[in-house]
Amino acid sequence: MKNLKSELCWHIYGIIHRNQRNFLEAIRCYQQALKIDPENINILRDMAVLQVHIRELEEHQETRRTLLMNKPSLPVNWVAFCVSEHLVDRILAIINP
Repeated sequence: MKNLKSELCWHIYGIIHRNQRNFLEAIRCYQQALKIDPENINILRDMAVLQVHIRELEEHQETRRTLLMNKPSLPVNWVAFCVSEHLVDRILAIINP
């Protein structure tokens, strides 16, 4: 609570908000943690899950792209990025026929 320059504190604070179903505040906490440590895989992964949950698909796509660029050797990152691309294209096709 007292160390506002620690990504771990912000990450845990985000987890607390997520458990209380305050998803927007949890994402804000994760974003604050990423300002301190922009390549933290765990924070990026947690944020991506919440972005899909509240349907922020364009932001989810960018988060998945960041994960892919950080660890391109992991097949799960490629699959998740492809799914995020598909979700965004699918939603845009529904909005703009």
